[in-house]
Amino acid sequence: MRRSYRDIIHTAYETAATIPADPVPQAFKDRQFEIRGVVKAGTDERDRGVGG
Repeated sequence: MRRSYRDIIHTAYETAATIPADPVPQAFKDRQFEIRGVVKAGTDERDRGVGG
């Protein structure tokens, strides 16, 4: 890997580790969220959140 790419990746990781992801939505803090749409896990594919 080129040196400049390593420096960029290193800087990105440092930035992600030191800057909090604010504001965190209250629904996420309360652990209330929905998964909607097509959800895939391996060969399993399901349509979530459409009421049927």
